[in-house]
Amino acid sequence: MNLSVLLAYISAGICGAICVVYLTLTLLGKRRSLARWAFGGSMAILCIESLATGFSANAFRAEHFLFWQQIRLVSLSFLPGAWILFSITYARGSNRSFLSSWRWTLIAAFAIPASLAIFYSDSYILFRQLRGDGGVAVLLGWPGQAIHFLMILGSVLSMMHLERTYRAAVGAMRWQVKYMLLGLGTLFLVRFYTSSQSLLFAN
Repeated sequence: MNLSVLLAYISAGICGAICVVYLTLTLLGKRRSLARWAFGGSMAILCIESLATGFSANAFRAEHFLFWQQIRLVSLSFLPGAWILFSITYARGSNRSFLSSWRWTLIAAFAIPASLAIFYSDSYILFRQLRGDGGVAVLLGWPGQAIHFLMILGSVLSMMHLERTYRAAVGAMRWQVKYMLLGLGTLFLVRFYTSSQSLLFAN
């Protein structure tokens, strides 16, 4: 097992543990806010994506690799909407007004990737026969490129909303949200970089 596969499994374990603990505390507690459900759902999506990454790296047959990569991209298709929903509702006093003003963006963030996942998942990953040595190149199809483009947009919008949340927080509330925003900001920057690289080297 190489380092990249090991890191994928470790990431899946951490995200899965966070998801279980966070959703359990949400169910047992009295504060069952929409932001908590969105965060738990996002962690579950990241867990599935990391598992699919590890399984695809360990695949010995092309069809197995293709299957797990499709699972990975389908799971990623639901991540932009979940993160935007969390960033809009996290540490906000009037969630309904923010949800109302951003409702069409949220609908698009969930509907467009879901449509790609339902109707075009078979075109996420393409294989191209190379000339000469008889090798096969793995390419990212246009639905996969669209998913990564939406990931970039979702990361930018989420960081924008979280930055507004931090600016609006005062006193002890600012200290309470600071570390959450630092962690998520780092995650969004990493996703922005990896998705941009995927688009840059798609073909």
